[in-house]
Amino acid sequence: MDDDRGKWGDFSKPEWLRYFDLAVGDVNKDGYLDIVAGRYYYRNPGGNMTGPWKRVTFPINVDGMLLTDVDGDGQFDGIGEAVPDVCWLKPLDRKGDNWKIGTIPEGTDWNTQGYMVARLVPEAKNPNRAFQRARFLLFHDT
Repeated sequence: MDDDRGKWGDFSKPEWLRYFDLAVGDVNKDGYLDIVAGRYYYRNPGGNMTGPWKRVTFPINVDGMLLTDVDGDGQFDGIGEAVPDVCWLKPLDRKGDNWKIGTIPEGTDWNTQGYMVARLVPEAKNPNRAFQRARFLLFHDT
């Protein structure tokens, strides 16, 4: 799908570091699952998925790891790490061609493995709680 995909170390130190995370969700609400992998968002072409997947590069070097509706606007947002920062990746348009970056409280480790999304509030419309090792991030939908 993407032979030109870079690694973390191509853009920031340490040079040996690679992207490890992968998330799927329908960012543009067309009924097909899109992909966030590392610093890239890939828009599913639909149909039999053999068409070109448009790649959008996030405006910072970040390892995108989750897709969830953080702010309750009905569109998936991304969560990623650019250690020590945990970043909120907010699409600025319906297709996901442009993204805004916000930060969440600092992380402490290069290892983004060991996270999940879970529904803690039964009446919540989205399973939008993100956990990571030694840290708890709560996004509460209204």
